[in-house]
Amino acid sequence: MNETIDGARKTASASSPAVAAAPSFLRRLFVGHSLNHTARRTIFIALFCIVLFTYLLLPVQLNGPSMEPNYKDGSWLLVDANAFWRKAPKLGDVVAIRLAGKSVLFLKRVVGLPGDKIAWKDGKLHRNGTEIEEPYVKFPCQWQREEVTVGATELFVVGDNRQGPMRNHSHGLVSQGRVVGGALW
Repeated sequence: MNETIDGARKTASASSPAVAAAPSFLRRLFVGHSLNHTARRTIFIALFCIVLFTYLLLPVQLNGPSMEPNYKDGSWLLVDANAFWRKAPKLGDVVAIRLAGKSVLFLKRVVGLPGDKIAWKDGKLHRNGTEIEEPYVKFPCQWQREEVTVGATELFVVGDNRQGPMRNHSHGLVSQGRVVGGALW
């Protein structure tokens, strides 16, 4: 009887269509079970990444030592383009400032808000006549600057690396409209 059952099975399987072999591990890894489904998923992920890294999180490579030692020359970081949509930057925030288009950005720290009076005396920052302790500044400086008042739509920004003469550094008043976002750690 076993022979008849086995024989019947052999006859039935011989007359039925061939069963496809299971896809290989690499095919399942890179393509999945359905090429159509994988193509749709790939397009969705690509569009998501384009939107994410074009409008929300801007990848930025630092070029220059102005923010050292907190941000190293040549390092990459993300700028949160939504950081200041609902709130203005506050003192101590590290902001990305647009110079010419989206590809050229300065990374600076906010040290003065609208209405503040900013000055440097013997290398120390003074805001509204009071010397400010800046724990993020690691290198001493000998900067001197007369008091300047920050306008209603401006910020006063400066890098963390204050070594060398003040004339060799990009700093000062900047329109809040030029602030692209805030640096993420």
